Amino acid sequence: MPSQPKIYIAKKALKYNRRPISISGPSAVGKSTIVRLLAKKLHLNCYDLDDEIIRPGYDTKIIKKNRKLLKVHTYNIAVLPSTKITETVEVLYPRLNDGKRDTRTKGKAEFKMYVKIAIPQYIEVADAVVLIHKASAEDVVSLIMKILK
Repeated sequence: MPSQPKIYIAKKALKYNRRPISISGPSAVGKSTIVRLLAKKLHLNCYDLDDEIIRPGYDTKIIKKNRKLLKVHTYNIAVLPSTKITETVEVLYPRLNDGKRDTRTKGKAEFKMYVKIAIPQYIEVADAVVLIHKASAEDVVSLIMKILK
């Protein structure tokens, strides 16, 4: 049985104010599934920002600029397996290292270094963080709906 997702809201977090909603998080965390379910529930269109801005390349200047744009123009909800680095690696690395996806790293140790850098960046940009390890996508969406009300 899946566990319930947990919410972590930063001290400086804003309440939802009808801005466009963005969902961020590391690869293989389940963003696409969550976004499709959320968009259907809210009767909204959804766009995959990977298709829009990330795929052309991983230029760090562009990524930093995009992070700022998300913070200013959207209500950003980060979905993470955990705020703990080791737990996040244990959840995501097998999903990414399945032969179908690219971890963009050379092994688990390098992936752990990436996670150590990335997780605080997702939290920094987020208005709310939902910890989703072992939770169903439907439960995550229900929690996000509560955040948005």
